[in-house]
Amino acid sequence: MNRCVTTMGRIALMTMTCVAVLLAAGCAKPSATQVAEGMVDSMAKGDFAAATKDFDATMKAAMSAERLGQTWSQLTAQAGAFKSRTGSRVAQEAGFQCIYVTCQFEKASLDIKVVIDGSGQVSGLWFVPTQSAK
Repeated sequence: MNRCVTTMGRIALMTMTCVAVLLAAGCAKPSATQVAEGMVDSMAKGDFAAATKDFDATMKAAMSAERLGQTWSQLTAQAGAFKSRTGSRVAQEAGFQCIYVTCQFEKASLDIKVVIDGSGQVSGLWFVPTQSAK
């Protein structure tokens, strides 16, 4: 009987440990690349509210969800319809993480440069010609 209780106690402890690990993994902060790629995916779907959710205060003041939608419309008018994300790369610039998300549009390939600050928020956004990885 004692041995059975000890085994059940170990199983309960292992189960609680697994649950704690799974909960911690689910609460992990997304990487800068995940933030940038998620933002691009949201823009491609036309969900500009979701695309701006990680903007820092300066970006929120400079570019509302509505304005981002207008910018995206202008971009797709020139580059054609969004087709896919084809890759991404990370660069460190002036103490910030810059994620270049390479995207294929109907008429052109462009990099969407998303600048991420130290707290994981978007502090800059540019649409630039695609560059090869350095």
